[in-house]
Amino acid sequence: MNATDAILLAARKQLHEGTTALELPAFDRGAACSDDLWVDGARFLVRASLRPGDGASRWIVDLQDSSPASDRVALGLDPELVRFAAVAAFSDALGLEHADARLRGALALLTDDSTWVGRAPAGDACARLFGAARVFDAIRGALALAWPTRARAASCSLGAIVIAGQDDDALVDVVPGGRGASVDEAGTSAWPGPLLTAGPLRPRAGITPDHAARPESGGGGARHGGDGVIARYRFDSPTRVRVALDRITNPPHGLDRAGPPLCGELLRIDRAGDAHPLAPWQHHTLGAGETLEVRTAGGAGHGFPGWGIDFDWE
Repeated sequence: MNATDAILLAARKQLHEGTTALELPAFDRGAACSDDLWVDGARFLVRASLRPGDGASRWIVDLQDSSPASDRVALGLDPELVRFAAVAAFSDALGLEHADARLRGALALLTDDSTWVGRAPAGDACARLFGAARVFDAIRGALALAWPTRARAASCSLGAIVIAGQDDDALVDVVPGGRGASVDEAGTSAWPGPLLTAGPLRPRAGITPDHAARPESGGGGARHGGDGVIARYRFDSPTRVRVALDRITNPPHGLDRAGPPLCGELLRIDRAGDAHPLAPWQHHTLGAGETLEVRTAGGAGHGFPGWGIDFDWE
């Protein structure tokens, strides 16, 4: 494991033991939802099917129908990280502040080691953490259908991970995305998600970062999704960069006829100010005076957009 991977995995959020009374409601109905992760042009689908359990297992989370593991991209998601994502999704749906360790025993988690979800760890930490974010999103989407009163539109639960420089002396920065809207409120802008704390995990001299809101990037609806973030990095000398970024062709989905947000984008701004698209997950070298611009996706909206708007029909 290289130094950057070690930093990312060490920064991963942990389960907390809650102290308030824990509500364990039954599903109104079983439900399923899918989400996908794109890494180096390969698509990894997560399929989450939820149904009532029995005995100590209050709920069954079935991920066995996820995409098979691929030789093209070495990516595996170990059961520990999958379980964390599942507990985080249920905690979020129950309105808990943190992923609550007490929910572990209430979940029967079904995986298949021939798929990339539940397989022995492989690939780098960026891909593993993005994979866990997509598992969170898929389970959270199924929960929105299983518990309609707790419905939340899909989010960009991990915006981007920016690595700039050599491994032993590289900037490592986590850029948030936007959170989806709920039945009660608009989404949260610059939402850090359940996995990593947003912000620089390791700074680096010679790189000037600047984070700003990405206005109107959240999905429209009766309750709009939260906005993503625009992060810019100016380089004083030639610098090797790699950006883990998803939601470029697969934006979070809205609920109840609401719309998706803007997708993620990655750009190189040359010294003349012209923008050039860059491929995520690949290594690129930017010159002195050039700027890397990362635009994360917003969250999706919730609710028919015309609801509650006072206007006259023509």
